[in-house]
Amino acid sequence: MIYNVNVKQASWLTRKILGAAKYLNEANIGVGEVMNARSYSIRDMYNKLRGEFPKVEWRRLLCNNTSSPKWIFIFYLAIMDRLSTRDMLITWGILANPSCSLCEGGTEDHDHLFFRCTYSAAVRRKLLYWIGVKRDVAGWNEEVKWAIKLAAGKQPSATIYRILLTCTVYHIWQERNWRTFRRQQRRSEELVKTIIQEVHCRGSLSPSLAKRFQDLNFYP
Repeated sequence: MIYNVNVKQASWLTRKILGAAKYLNEANIGVGEVMNARSYSIRDMYNKLRGEFPKVEWRRLLCNNTSSPKWIFIFYLAIMDRLSTRDMLITWGILANPSCSLCEGGTEDHDHLFFRCTYSAAVRRKLLYWIGVKRDVAGWNEEVKWAIKLAAGKQPSATIYRILLTCTVYHIWQERNWRTFRRQQRRSEELVKTIIQEVHCRGSLSPSLAKRFQDLNFYP
């Protein structure tokens, strides 16, 4: 009985080993190359099987970001242009009106919603002023490029900026959904206060940011 179990195990293991050869072929790795290697590294083999993937610049905005997971998730969708904005809904035949849900003054796409819309631009302008940044607010692609440079470091100011940006995108998207599905809306001043309060709550979890938040204990 023990002998039969061992035979079955050996047969199963052999099939697994032979089946793995197809993954090596797909990665252009010869079986002989693996068998004749003087040393073996799981890390190197994983990288070869995975292939080469260029690093995206916006990873700096998400890596080491202590924001709420739901903020990061919505921000990631925005970065990938995967939020169901009205321009996308029209292409799917779900919606007929392309007007922005926040300002009703332009076509609602990622670039307009973040932050060419007069409503979202007013929110972002006040939040930038809150952290001591004075600049004109631009569209989505320009804002992301500028944010990558500002939030690249590990300084408290860069950390706070990453938290603030993801929180801002999340709440603007939430406001858009509230107006679309609940017929509820908040003034830009109310949204600014909500964002600042949540950023304070999130940032207070980190002792290294406490001193900086003492200077930001006000509403713009």
